[in-house]
Amino acid sequence: MTDSHRNQVHPIVYSTIACVLVLIVDLNLELGIAGGVPYLIVIFLMSYQKETRYILYAAIITSILTVVGYYFSPSGGENYKVLTNRFLALLAIWSSYYYVIQLLKSQHDRIQLGKAYAKELEERNAEKEILLKEIHHRVKNNLQVITGLLSLQAAFIEDQKVKNIFSYSQYRINSMAMVHEMLYKTEDLASIDFQEYLDKLVGDLCKSFRGDNSDIKYTVSSAIKLNIDTSIPLGLLINEVVTNSLKYAFREAQEGEIKIAITALKYPNFKMEISDNGVGFDSETFRNSNSLGLKLIHKLALQLNGNIEKDNSKNGTHYILTFQEITQI
Repeated sequence: MTDSHRNQVHPIVYSTIACVLVLIVDLNLELGIAGGVPYLIVIFLMSYQKETRYILYAAIITSILTVVGYYFSPSGGENYKVLTNRFLALLAIWSSYYYVIQLLKSQHDRIQLGKAYAKELEERNAEKEILLKEIHHRVKNNLQVITGLLSLQAAFIEDQKVKNIFSYSQYRINSMAMVHEMLYKTEDLASIDFQEYLDKLVGDLCKSFRGDNSDIKYTVSSAIKLNIDTSIPLGLLINEVVTNSLKYAFREAQEGEIKIAITALKYPNFKMEISDNGVGFDSETFRNSNSLGLKLIHKLALQLNGNIEKDNSKNGTHYILTFQEITQI
């Protein structure tokens, strides 16, 4: 027997016991005392069945027992008083029946209203998700249009340094577009899988600088999810570090390796280590360089409520960034 079935049986059992006890008491009382009134207990016990038919059965049975009590109880009192008391007992039984039925109907209406509201809320949330996905898709498309325009403009520029500036701007815009693209494709509109994001971001940068047969290996480790307000500045920072590594750390024919590892600390804090095994550079340059890339790295670290340091004890270039997930107030 299931729990739900047992829950249905208990009120019937209790109601039956109550009927028997009230009847025994009633049969031992004088008729002048309305012994049928305690049958109201049976009506309220049966209300736990949550089905009107059971409550109706209880009202009918207790009414019959009230009449039975009139005929079989010991005589006593004037006849009109006895009849009045029994009438009042029957009136109380059927008034209780009406009250319980209305109470159950009110509960049922509230439940149905709650279900309708929940369904409407679910439909609205689904519409909002579709709208948000469409917004992310359009933002990504608009950012790609901008990179396309930069590419067309760069085609008319002969100065290689200026052309490079346009290319680096495209990489930065692509790192932002990638976040919106991932949010458009994922079911979770609040955050993105940063492992997947880094794989694509670093892979695309390596191909852009070294071609499809890139001699630069990269490994990323980031079993975390971050929201869009954190992903975009962090993605831009990683874009700058990896771009600098690909530009300066490795000689033209040299093989190399780039490593990125992000670990979660006590929320909302995170730690990222990003490094290459290239030629490296001195700490003074890192702190006081006029390079746009390094300046962006420092600015983006501040935007992430974090701090970035260069570890000079290791070969190549090794950064340690502590940052926080940005939440909108």
